[in-house]
Formats: sequence, structure tokens, C-alpha cells
Amino acid sequence: MSQTMTEKLRVLWVMPNSGAVSELWMFRMIEAIGDMICGVVTNDGMLFSEIGHWQSYALHPPKTRVERVLHRFGLSRSNEPLSNILARSKPDVLFFNYLSFARGFEKIADRSGLPVVCHAHGFDVYTDLRHNDDPNKKVHNHDYASDIRRMGEKWTIIANSLFLKGKLIECGVPEKNIELKFFGVDEVDGCIRKRTRLESDIGVLYLGRLVDFKGPDLTIKSFDLACDRGFQGYLTLAGDGPLRATIELARAASKWADRIQILGAVDGNRGNYLRLTHNIFTAHSRIGPISRQEEAFGVAFIEAMASGLPVVTGKSGGLPEIVNDQVTGILFEPGSVEEHATALLELSRDHNKREKMGKKGRERAKLRFSRQQESARLREIISSAVRKG
Repeated sequence: MSQTMTEKLRVLWVMPNSGAVSELWMFRMIEAIGDMICGVVTNDGMLFSEIGHWQSYALHPPKTRVERVLHRFGLSRSNEPLSNILARSKPDVLFFNYLSFARGFEKIADRSGLPVVCHAHGFDVYTDLRHNDDPNKKVHNHDYASDIRRMGEKWTIIANSLFLKGKLIECGVPEKNIELKFFGVDEVDGCIRKRTRLESDIGVLYLGRLVDFKGPDLTIKSFDLACDRGFQGYLTLAGDGPLRATIELARAASKWADRIQILGAVDGNRGNYLRLTHNIFTAHSRIGPISRQEEAFGVAFIEAMASGLPVVTGKSGGLPEIVNDQVTGILFEPGSVEEHATALLELSRDHNKREKMGKKGRERAKLRFSRQQESARLREIISSAVRKG
């Protein structure tokens, strides 16, 4: 399908209005297919705009996170039934985020007769997912795998990694209905800040949610061990989540506590600054001992590579598809504090290796994980779904 034909498609985007949806994700979607979106439906009402009205500011005042973002694109609000919205917007395709959310709209999607594309993300594919604070409490119902299989047999499902594609196939989704689309990041403009060569100034950065499958607690343990063996730099942890108290306790118990800083959640600008002023990006990625989740893709790792940072993390989930071991970073066996500490110490002592890995990481991010590639791929998937009917 030509670009002109693609732009004529009308996409009705159905998404959750909750903490799981970040402003960043919404901007990503609007930038990628904004000219195709004829309406946005959330689980607490309808935010609607006809193509060409993006610059009108009709929503006053915006209250929720979703409203604040969409307000910038001129979306006005109504609370019509979805059937009315479908009739008025006349979409060519329904687009959902998260299989667990889309399941609630399955019947009306079936009645519409429209092709459906659903973007899976990770947690919505883990059928045995547990709550972060209770390993005995399941997030999804007992027959959730059957729900995934049923939706996957009739819809186009987007996987953000080969790893996630494999999880969908395990649930019974036909491979022919799965489309692979990596997330993309913007290229870092301008010159990368000149990073220190001095071992005593080496900064190690953890930037991400404080959740068990990212291993911030084991990151501190690994840092402690590296320091015991002669590491002279410091560790910065930026982010928030259910393990905040755990890592505060870990820092308090560390004899190297004066070299560990915990910043809490940071905005995009602060995140960019941190990536450009540290020397190594790390996380102790693994299967979460409580959540039973793994890193399905890992945008934070791509952002680090795009900023010229070598990555040190566990060989878990979709990360081996991102980090080229010994080329753009070092992958270690998940759970091995010993290997994690060794990798940190090795890179702290070898400026040339850090620089070489950082350069290769920037090249890899630009060639394989650009925002332009992601946008083009998403448009291609949506167009293909419409052609198939």
C-alpha cells in the first residue's frame, strides 16, 4: 500500500486511562500514526477528534494525565456509547494497547466486523503474572491464556521482541497473526558529553522502575561487591516503584552508602542528563521472584545505547535482542552478583572498552531501533491488517 493510501486509513485507538499508560507512550503513538487517528477511546469515556482538528484546544481544563496529553492535540471529550462512536467515526481498523485491556472490548470489536490490531507489551502476556506485593495473588484470571489464544486467532497481535513473540506462541496465538515491531528511540543530538577517564569518577546509572525483574536490590549488592574489589566510582538509582523501601534499606546497610544516591522518579530531561553524565548503564535483569515477569524489551536500554553508554545487565527476556554481548555491553547470568560486579569493575578500569562499546551501541540504536523505523513499521502493520480484512 502506498504512503498516500496509508494516510487515508482511519484508526480508532482504544487504550486504558491508567498509570500503565505514560505520557511518553501516548506521544509515541500520536507521532507515529497521529494523522490516521480518528478518535481515542479510554475506559472512562471518549476523547475524540476528527483529522485536521489537532490544533484546536477544546478541552478545558484537562484533568487526567490522558486529557493533558490529548489536550495538546485538540481532542474534545464526550461520554457517548462506543457503538455511537464507531458509527460516527467510521474507522477502518480498531487499535488496542494491551491484550488484558482489549479483552474487555472483544465482543463489541467482533460485532463491528472491523479488523483489529492489538499491541502487546509484556505484562499482558505473562499468564502467571503476580502482584508486586503478593506472590500468591495472580494478576490475570486462571483462563487468561485461553483468552489470549482466542483473541490472537482473529486479531493481528504486535510483539515488541522475538522473546514476546515466543510467549504469544506458547499461549497458542498463530505465528501468522503475530507481527514483530521493536520500540524505537530518538537519536541523541549534538556531541556526547566528554566522560571521565578517571576510575574514581566512574558513574554507574540505574534508570527505570524499581521492580523485582529489573533487580535494583541486586544492583546495589553487585555494586557493593565491585567496591570491595576496588571499584572507585559511584552508583545512581533513578526511578520509583514497589522496591523503593527495599533499596533504601540496602543502601543504609551498605558500607559504601556514601557512594550510592537514590533520586526517585525523574522526568525526561533529567533522564537525558543522567545518561550523558554517567559512564555505565546497568540493571540486574532477571525473572522477578515475586512478579514472575521478565523484561520483554527494555526501552531504557536502547536509550542508554543511543546516549553512548555501555550496558551491563542480566541475560533475561528480550534483552539479548538489544544488547550485543561483548560488543555494546556485557550480559551476565541472571542472579549472579559475582558476574555483575566483575563486569562493572572491568569496564570501570578500561576507558577504551567503554568508549568502543558506547560507540557501537549508538550505531546499533540508530540502525535497528530508531523512532522512524518504529513508526514506519507500525503504519505497515496497520495497513496490512486492513488489507487482510
